[in-house]
Amino acid sequence: MKNKAVFLNWDVTLILNEKCLEEPSEIIFFDNVFDALMTLQQNGFMLFIVLNQPGISKGKLSSEKGNDIGSVITERFANEGIKLVRIFFCPHSKEDGCLCCKPTPHFLNEAAKEFNIILAGSYFIGSHPDDINNARQADVNVVYILNEIGVKYYHEIYPKPLLKADILDAAKFIINHISKV
Repeated sequence: MKNKAVFLNWDVTLILNEKCLEEPSEIIFFDNVFDALMTLQQNGFMLFIVLNQPGISKGKLSSEKGNDIGSVITERFANEGIKLVRIFFCPHSKEDGCLCCKPTPHFLNEAAKEFNIILAGSYFIGSHPDDINNARQADVNVVYILNEIGVKYYHEIYPKPLLKADILDAAKFIINHISKV
């Protein structure tokens, strides 16, 4: 049986932080993140984080520190009863021209192969144009978080994606949508 997944970006979707996190102490989750992710998990979605970490290639963040931040996030989710299957992060900048940097769908395709995921039945929740373009290239459904940061980039996206105010609204939409399919 094929699995379904929700792919997430952490900056400004899960975490109230627009700049590259440099320390685990900078992690501040939006209020409704855990409720949203628990709702998705309870409805059979596997949860993944997919993000670019260009600060690593630019020397602003070490790979170890990036892994530490990911571990803190994974541990916090576990403490809330949420299983984060994997964090995929690209340590390169867009100028490096790698295959894993969003908006290329490399990590979505990798997750699909490794975890038997049907991408057309999965979702990407994000707040940056790269999230939307990444999902669209892999035939993944898109939900764009139009919060105060998402508004800043919205004009860069065409065609316009489905909009939700926050991750809990996105999760509720996804659950309602799959129940009608």
